[in-house]
Amino acid sequence: SVKNGHDESVIQTVEAMEDSCYFLFPDYKTRLSKFWLLLILASIIATAGVIGDATATVIGAMIVAPLMMPIQGLMMSTVLINRNNFLFSLFMVVAGVGSTIFVGYLFGLIANDNLFSKENNSQVSARINPALTDLVGALATGSVGAIALIRKDIAGALPGVAISISLVPPLCVCGLMFSVGDLDAGGGALMLFITNFLCIMVMGIITMYAYRVHRLSRREGARYTVTAFLVCIIALGLIAVPLAFTSLRLGDEADAKECLEEFVGKYFGDRGWRVQIVVTETIGGLLNATASIVGPPPFPPYEDLTGEAVAEACPMVDGLEVSFIP
Repeated sequence: SVKNGHDESVIQTVEAMEDSCYFLFPDYKTRLSKFWLLLILASIIATAGVIGDATATVIGAMIVAPLMMPIQGLMMSTVLINRNNFLFSLFMVVAGVGSTIFVGYLFGLIANDNLFSKENNSQVSARINPALTDLVGALATGSVGAIALIRKDIAGALPGVAISISLVPPLCVCGLMFSVGDLDAGGGALMLFITNFLCIMVMGIITMYAYRVHRLSRREGARYTVTAFLVCIIALGLIAVPLAFTSLRLGDEADAKECLEEFVGKYFGDRGWRVQIVVTETIGGLLNATASIVGPPPFPPYEDLTGEAVAEACPMVDGLEVSFIP
């Protein structure tokens, strides 16, 4: 039958939804042991994949990782006004986050830090500069995650949700960066996780209200749910500000890199050398660049690539350093 605009035959019972994401059941010991076993193994797999710059390994860790369960438990208990499960799910999220970061930190102390440097490792560099595009993608993924919890016919989408929302890998990157004292990069990876977490909460609550799940609650407490929802919205709004600035910075760096590749490439490309451009932003917001010229010596003079010539060709670049790699 169809009720409230939704086909009830495809809607999970509230008991089935709770069973999917709550820990506080008679078999809670089994649920806890399964959670911690999978989380620690997923953290090890993800950290090893990040250090090895292996995308397939990191994706495998995303599928194994069970961190989505307590987050959905938070979301579900917020909608159904279940304080005990809310508090326990919150504890599991915090403990899970701390444990995953710690695993990454331990690996960082053991491994050669050149293997996971943000300059050489694509898995690291992709997770330390979250932007508005990450927020938009996480919002959509959070909604799909809630729908997969609610509807029987979409439950198979959960592995895809686990891959796209990326909860454990950013935390592993955070631990790796903290192990080498790079607090800025580690903080960026942690912000990516927090963005994903808040998007799951916000879109999950909205989606569950759209499916009238809140009407299945056996408790009265609309004010409690609204308060929790508003806290998530405000936190998400606060995070969107630095994400917006990061998006602008990444756009400026991309423009500068494209301009320099064209400018420097014209100078060296015809001579048979390969040009590698790296653009970084200084504390003052200025863009500095390094041009690495790869090829056989002898190298020609490059005075024309500094000073006024660069400023005229690429006015957004404050300085350019040229190095040669035989």
